[in-house]
Amino acid sequence: MWIISSIITIFLAHLAENNYNKKGVYKLFLFLIVIVNTIIWGLRDIGVGTDTLNYIDSYFNAAKSLTSFNDFFSVYTDNFDKGYLLLAYLSSLFSDESTSLMFFTELFIMSFVVMGLYELKQKYNYSITEFMFFFVVLYQIHVINLMRQFCAISLLFFGYTLLLRNKYILWLICQICAYYFHSTSIIFITIPLAYILMNTANTFKSIYLYIVIGIALSFSIFNEYILSFLGNYHIIKDTYIDVYGKYSQFSAGSNRITFYIKNLLLLTIIYLLYKNKNNKKEVLYVLFLTFCLNFCFLLSNYVLTSFARLSHYFYFMFITYLVIAVKQQKKTIKSLYNIFIGISIFSFLRELYTNYYGDYDDYNYLYLVYKSQILGIE
Repeated sequence: MWIISSIITIFLAHLAENNYNKKGVYKLFLFLIVIVNTIIWGLRDIGVGTDTLNYIDSYFNAAKSLTSFNDFFSVYTDNFDKGYLLLAYLSSLFSDESTSLMFFTELFIMSFVVMGLYELKQKYNYSITEFMFFFVVLYQIHVINLMRQFCAISLLFFGYTLLLRNKYILWLICQICAYYFHSTSIIFITIPLAYILMNTANTFKSIYLYIVIGIALSFSIFNEYILSFLGNYHIIKDTYIDVYGKYSQFSAGSNRITFYIKNLLLLTIIYLLYKNKNNKKEVLYVLFLTFCLNFCFLLSNYVLTSFARLSHYFYFMFITYLVIAVKQQKKTIKSLYNIFIGISIFSFLRELYTNYYGDYDDYNYLYLVYKSQILGIE
């Protein structure tokens, strides 16, 4: 089902791109991307994806117990992300089954990703097909496992595309709402600020770049103390202190050799893009910033474990800007880019293989074996 879903999604994106000048047909194929993914992944069984075991029932049952708006802010719901609790409440209005929350989660994520994709096309001439390829290959696994975080990421992505079109109020609303789905999303603010600073003097842009990268490196080195500080002032929840702290059980499942090879390849592409000077300065600036932030977070003392999840905020936008930047580039850049595509496909297939045939007792097992009683797939 993983392969089938990926092929269908990429094919629909290709059809949308080929019909870009036929607005009605273009929007129809984008809509079908949302529908197909919502049906396939929204109707999966509980247990397909680790977060389904940890959060679906707890959020859904808490949402069903709410009787007024004030209940959202009661002591009982202090440990719940209010945005996802609201989504659970809305899903409870349509069904008494907790699995309905998975359906609404997938609908929420895919809707905002595709709307962001649509808005982004108004600003940049990029390949929709390549964007969706990277989305299904790099992020579909995480979408079903890190549901609350990807609700936040989809909102942040959509909000950022609105910022690109000077819709500042709507961007700010999306940024704030994302915080209530996953409070770690506050770190994403560095990217919109970078874009806004593009209109300032080069000195300010350089200073900002150095400051942000310096903070990211400090976070990587002194993460335990910084997380404790943020937790003491209730900026992020205690839940995330446990998840991203020193004794976290979560793992990125990568090794350092692969990590360095891949990032050296990406850094080479960025350098060649800079030398080529065919891209807008804002594209290269945000591309380099997101690369550095992603790299710094994955240089955590805990060998790519604690901060792998936090890096998704930056890597998602890095991939977005990479797709924009390589459009109509020279053969050398395209060749390196195609190598990166090959590495991404290999990593995707390896992840599926590992999780289909891995150790079920291993905490890092992501429960990717697709099952759906509703669709009759066992």
